[in-house]
Amino acid sequence: MSQRGSERRKWTRRGVVSAAAAVSCGLAGCGDDQPSETDGDGTPEWSQKEERRPEQLLSVESRLERVYERLTALPIVDGGDFVFDIDTFEDEFDHRAISDTTDEIRADVAELEDGGDVSTSRAETLSTLARLADDRASQRYLLHQTIAASFAYDKRVRDARYDAAMEPVAFAGETLEELSTVGQRVETAQQQLDETSVTIDSYSHEAVKREQSMLLNVATWLSPINGALHEMARGYVLLSDANRSLEDDDPATAIEQYRAANVRFESASDSFEEARGRGQRVGYVIPIVEQSRCSLSGLLDGTDTLAEAIEEIEAGNEQEGESLAREAIQRMKQQRNRCN
Repeated sequence: MSQRGSERRKWTRRGVVSAAAAVSCGLAGCGDDQPSETDGDGTPEWSQKEERRPEQLLSVESRLERVYERLTALPIVDGGDFVFDIDTFEDEFDHRAISDTTDEIRADVAELEDGGDVSTSRAETLSTLARLADDRASQRYLLHQTIAASFAYDKRVRDARYDAAMEPVAFAGETLEELSTVGQRVETAQQQLDETSVTIDSYSHEAVKREQSMLLNVATWLSPINGALHEMARGYVLLSDANRSLEDDDPATAIEQYRAANVRFESASDSFEEARGRGQRVGYVIPIVEQSRCSLSGLLDGTDTLAEAIEEIEAGNEQEGESLAREAIQRMKQQRNRCN
């Protein structure tokens, strides 16, 4: 599947289908209409209730186990390496179905606790495990959305849709903030589970800690990268506006816009530099970053020189100004060809 295959409002190439299997235990009724302490075969009703409750608890634990198996099947870290696979997410992972399932589990746990069939501490452990699973599924969704947003940015820049290119990186900024918020909830849940007995085989306290550490490192790198891409998009918009101002015979405005674009590109360069040596680089985004960094030297030189060239022309030094403009345009073209 192509990483840049499509573009949607939330930049996902496969719709996330919400589907949850409703699991319920049927209540066995008595064979006759008259109230009785026994059913048709003489088995006391209280005995049937005791049998049903363990089955309901086993159902809760079984569904929790399956949810954690789904999370394990889409790892974020393995042996210290970032291994999140966006194709697996899009083809096989349904975070909304997990959310629906964990909601049902928490409702069943509350029912068991209200009926006195599980202790309060056990109910809290099961509910915390369900919330933790839901949050970890959300983290995978938010990570995917952040990466996919960079693909959308790249495609829109290549299509010269500079205004539109700002939208996905602004969205990615929001998902990164949400990723941090969810991470805090995961940390709280981990603390609550630290001193409890967890019977879910697919749950590993240390594995979740490693996962959260990797996500923090990824966000540490992606945050300045996303900021740099946002500044790049704003610089492209101003550069395009400056070129249009020249076409409209408005050199004074063009000079201001070239200077403003230069400031944005300088800010992008600073943000790219901030990301160097920080956090965990994401392989999917690296080609976009390298392309942008490569383009920056030509953009910085070009916008600064074009502003100077127009100033010279406006001051009456037409020959010198035109020479500067030709040189700037030529250097920008050469740099673009090197980067491509």
